[in-house]
Amino acid sequence: MPSSQPEASSTRRYVLLALKISVSLALLAVLFSRIDVGRLWAGARNASLLWLSAALALYLVNVLASIWRWHLLLRAQHVAIRRRSLLETFLIACFFNNFLPSNIGGDVIRIRDTARPA
Repeated sequence: MPSSQPEASSTRRYVLLALKISVSLALLAVLFSRIDVGRLWAGARNASLLWLSAALALYLVNVLASIWRWHLLLRAQHVAIRRRSLLETFLIACFFNNFLPSNIGGDVIRIRDTARPA
């Protein structure tokens, strides 16, 4: 009987992955059914590459500065975490900040991910 435990865990993981993908596809379908895709592409084609590049550069500077600040705060507490892990955690936290009703969700993710290795 114990040999079926890993198989059940693996099956559960695949079912959860399939469910996540299905929900994501359903949400994308709803989103694209409500917008005029032609108008969206026309706006994208007319966008200034200079301004888009400047916005992307400023966003990257903001991300790097935020990660560096988080690194300094953790180092002051004698918590050593790789910067790549901080980047991953920060980007995941940004996602949760955008999609949860409050900004606390992203902070909870950062705390959870930081507390694991510590």
